[in-house]
Amino acid sequence: MALLIEAGQMTASDYVPTYPDLLLASGGASTDAILGEVRKEPGCLAYTAHVSRDAPGVIVMVEAWADQVALDTHAQAPAFTALAVRFGDLLAQPPTLERLQLLG
Repeated sequence: MALLIEAGQMTASDYVPTYPDLLLASGGASTDAILGEVRKEPGCLAYTAHVSRDAPGVIVMVEAWADQVALDTHAQAPAFTALAVRFGDLLAQPPTLERLQLLG
């Protein structure tokens, strides 16, 4: 069964409302380029970015990986590490990770 992860991220700046803005603030590539690169990683079943409608500045990533090895490999991949090194500057707090089990 796939390992699902939800990551909520609050930005450290005054307000970076969307994932594209977070990427631009970090000096990163376009959203389509980053999401496309991650989706090509071995074991990636789904990788989507969402902005909260209820909490401005909160970005939620919903990810599905084939197994723990695929997730661990993603954590070392350039698409993730290039952004992760800037989390301290960009986020008000570290990302929260929640493992989810698919119910239906």
